[in-house]
Amino acid sequence: MRNLLPVFADELKRMEGTKENLENHGQIDEYKWKGSKSQATELIYALVKLKCVSVGDRDADLRDMAAFFRERLGLNIDNIYDVALHNRKRKKEKVPFLNAMLGVYLTPAS
Repeated sequence: MRNLLPVFADELKRMEGTKENLENHGQIDEYKWKGSKSQATELIYALVKLKCVSVGDRDADLRDMAAFFRERLGLNIDNIYDVALHNRKRKKEKVPFLNAMLGVYLTPAS
């Protein structure tokens, strides 16, 4: 999991640059999460565990990140703890979304 920290940091920087460019042109589209609640939960747990996001002067917790996804990305995860429990009980792969993200990141650009 530690290897994902640079991936998330790079992606956040890229997103911030895109937002600034759009604000300068007066156009900001509404952001929407297109993945599943299960995928969002994987990402939220990783961001919280790696302490990648802060709220004010403290590290964001699960509730903070769930609220962020609800308010900014339009995804309401009713009970993030239940979704995470279901994710952990998977038999084949515990974090398929994070593994897919890592695979895409590590694939050479064509």
